[in-house]
Amino acid sequence: MKAASNAMSIDNNGNAILRGTLVQNQDPINPAPDQDEFVMKDSLGDVVALVRLQNGNMFISGNLFESQPSLIPPASDDFVIINSDGEVISYIDESGNFYLRGSLTQNGNP
Repeated sequence: MKAASNAMSIDNNGNAILRGTLVQNQDPINPAPDQDEFVMKDSLGDVVALVRLQNGNMFISGNLFESQPSLIPPASDDFVIINSDGEVISYIDESGNFYLRGSLTQNGNP
């Protein structure tokens, strides 16, 4: 995901760069009414992941799982990122767990 503010990017190998920091196990996650945000909700409408586009901070209700050799998301409403070779390189599941084939860099330059 690359927004005009470049809050976050994920490369073809599943390495993610956040301009800000990641907060795990955040419950509840409350979107701010006056900020531009990328919001992911579960099937009940609860926010499970959020990226603030102005500062690049990311909040997830679950945990981060890096360096996953193979990613096979379960059949559900997960947010899945697939590279140009058709391989799953990252996904966020309905519990707010963030899976990466590569690693996460915080306070970086996406």
